Amino acid sequence: MSAAVLFLAATLILQLAQNPEPVPRQVNRLCGRLDYANRIKVGDNAYTYSNRNVLKAVDLELYRANGDRPCCADLERVAVATSDKKGRFAFRRAAAGPYWVKGEWNSKQFKLPIVFKPENDSATQCSEQGILLDDGGKAEWWLGVSVDSNAQTH
Repeated sequence: MSAAVLFLAATLILQLAQNPEPVPRQVNRLCGRLDYANRIKVGDNAYTYSNRNVLKAVDLELYRANGDRPCCADLERVAVATSDKKGRFAFRRAAAGPYWVKGEWNSKQFKLPIVFKPENDSATQCSEQGILLDDGGKAEWWLGVSVDSNAQTH
């Protein structure tokens, strides 16, 4: 192999190691809150967040995933949403299955894989989940956990 091909292969491997494809997150509602937070490294593989703020007026698109095809060229766009003044968004009329959520904020495009498995009796509220963006444009699906302080233990 030529030196140029080896250099290109090494560069691609390094990029994949630094920016691995995100693992699709299973969600049972296609709604939530769009937030921004400053991501701070606190260990080798651990992070914390500070200065969390809602992001308003951000356009989001929902694309049906198709096998291993990357987002989002040549994929079917099934819904659009715009975050409101409280960062809330909701996609309507989507069937169960794998999707990509795509958006752009602060001149950075983000793409997030999800798997939608609707549950009519889900306890998850839209206000307890959503998308968290950081300075680098990294997107994660977050899910809050509520603790009932009135619950009795036996």
